[in-house]
Amino acid sequence: MHQWQWQNWKWNKSQHSPSEMLLEIEKQSVSTLEIDLLEKQYEEEMMANELYNSFYEMYQVQTFKNIADSEAKHMEAVQALLDRYEIDTPTNYNHIQSLYDELKSKWELSLKDALEVWISIEKVDIDDIIVAIKSTDNNDIKIILTNIGWASYNHMRGFVKSMTNNNLNTDIDYSDYLTDEDVNTKGPIKVKLAEKLESEWVNLPEQASSEYLNKKCSEESSNTKSKKWENNSNLKNQYKNKYWLAISKLSDEKLNILIEKIDKLSEKINEWDYLYTLKKKYIDILSVLREIAVENLNKNGWFLDKLFD
Repeated sequence: MHQWQWQNWKWNKSQHSPSEMLLEIEKQSVSTLEIDLLEKQYEEEMMANELYNSFYEMYQVQTFKNIADSEAKHMEAVQALLDRYEIDTPTNYNHIQSLYDELKSKWELSLKDALEVWISIEKVDIDDIIVAIKSTDNNDIKIILTNIGWASYNHMRGFVKSMTNNNLNTDIDYSDYLTDEDVNTKGPIKVKLAEKLESEWVNLPEQASSEYLNKKCSEESSNTKSKKWENNSNLKNQYKNKYWLAISKLSDEKLNILIEKIDKLSEKINEWDYLYTLKKKYIDILSVLREIAVENLNKNGWFLDKLFD
């Protein structure tokens, strides 16, 4: 199966277009909610394309032009889904008219206001994409929106960097989306959305997650992440301090039940189709809880070999 990938946030000409790519994915029915989400997503991409082009004409900041071109590709991608499910293409901002009016009234005030407007709208866009992905079982919708969401993180970083490059400061809090390390990183940061979805137990289709998994689950990347967790004794101590008292109050019978449940959950996590580093972290957390239970059983005179019968 061909994989739909981004190259510098533009369509890779050697790969299929969105419409062609969708032909290779099973078509499913769409609910009223899914139709509404797709219409809203198209309106947001249409708004973004319009405002970014306007920003560029007024301020001549290349970031606006580059991202306006990207938003045009996003419109094309969502359009492919609308066509596939025979949904009328929105011609106005029915779902987001008030947001559009608000943003348009602000961006003309200054370059700082323009940049802040889009840092804010990228936050909204990311949040809406996450809600949409979590609200659908359709792999084709998940794949298209995941690729768009990847770009939104990259766009946000572009605006944050433009603030810095123009000696501007902002009070907008984007810390839930980008770290200082992300802002200073060169090259695409596509993995941010997938990391967010994985942390909320959303499993992406293979076409949407393959690039992410290839990058994040390489041996080097996994080892680095694991070492960070293993070397961070403070994190482990947090769990010990938080749960020690509660676990120590359990009877021997309940301690054994707890250990059994931890073992079963650890086995289940190992079977999940999630990235290695995330599974490793959760298993390590469970190991800390198991260690507390075992230590309390030992204090009560139990032998370790009995725990593994």
